[in-house]
Amino acid sequence: MLEWVISALKSGHEDEKRYHNEMIASLQREYARLQHRLDQMYVDKLDGKISQEFYDQKSTEWRNEQDAVQRKIENHKNANRSYIDEGIRILELSNRAWELYEKQEMAEKRRLLDFVFSNSTWAGGKLSPNYKKPFDLISEAVKMQAEEEKRTGKKFDKTAQNENWLPRVDSNHEPTG
Repeated sequence: MLEWVISALKSGHEDEKRYHNEMIASLQREYARLQHRLDQMYVDKLDGKISQEFYDQKSTEWRNEQDAVQRKIENHKNANRSYIDEGIRILELSNRAWELYEKQEMAEKRRLLDFVFSNSTWAGGKLSPNYKKPFDLISEAVKMQAEEEKRTGKKFDKTAQNENWLPRVDSNHEPTG
């Protein structure tokens, strides 16, 4: 299961990285377009084609737009970094969850359970766990794979598991099918 999640995370990271790089390139083009406008408008101001008041108004407006674009670029850069960092933390937790759980005091055990589960129920002597994201996806993928293996009688490779974990996406970064 751990190998499968690592493989899916790496595959997903490439898609995520490509998406963020495309968005950053688009935002950089927008920033350059605004800078070109500012440069051209400055020449027009020097040539007396536009008033100082108009120049100040548009200059402020376009510089504010540039600032917003720059913040979006930084957000995409940070999201790209945090994607893999969060994935690594989840993997480490998933891989060591039982070991960590066993070693902890009761309060820490509760905290760990609260991190993984939400509103689980106990009925008729049976525990029904309700996993938080992304643990719900892992649990569901394992169930789907087990059901398919039982139905077909064959084991699936990591590629088939990745298709459950990370569906294909279209050019708009939306799941297909």
